[in-house]
Amino acid sequence: ERLRSRIAELEHAELERQRAHAALLMRVQQQAAVAKLGIRALAVSDTNVLFSEAVCVLRKTLDVDYAKVLELLQGGEEHRGGFGVVK
Repeated sequence: ERLRSRIAELEHAELERQRAHAALLMRVQQQAAVAKLGIRALAVSDTNVLFSEAVCVLRKTLDVDYAKVLELLQGGEEHRGGFGVVK
């Protein structure tokens, strides 16, 4: 019984290690996407192009079907327009 209990503990620990590893990999991918987008922002003068690219990066990075970026107006209570994409 002690052996079974220990095996269960080890299996649980391994599962947690795998989950942590997957979360870390996802975080690394997110940070890489942000870095690439930052570099792109320095090279692009047209904010419409940048926002459109940001939406694509966001959708791919988060693995979602829909994404939208809204421009927050001065004062922070309203937004104007937006850039969206559907998978």
